[in-house]
Amino acid sequence: MVPEEVNDTTTTKTMHPLIGLGVPILSIPVAFMIPGILNYCEFDFGSGCNVVSDGVFTFFSFLPFLVSLAMISYSILIGEKSLWAKISAVLTFMYAVAMELLRLVVLQTI
Repeated sequence: MVPEEVNDTTTTKTMHPLIGLGVPILSIPVAFMIPGILNYCEFDFGSGCNVVSDGVFTFFSFLPFLVSLAMISYSILIGEKSLWAKISAVLTFMYAVAMELLRLVVLQTI
């Protein structure tokens, strides 16, 4: 006797919120660490870092938002619209705007 294959959809239903919300939120620390790892800075005060433009730091601020947009487009492509990916898109967009405003405030104090 061959046991019948069990189609368990509860596992996939619990994984979608974790992936849709977790991956973009967890990409925030990664995007925060990349300029430090690559030794990027906006102004060189004698530390020997790689001076890059403002656009590079803006790109790294909006990188988690781009990840969540990619997840939204992928969920639409496979036919499952993910509410959790949309929630993470809003959260990561708010993070990117806050980081840009914080960076502008810090640049005003230099």
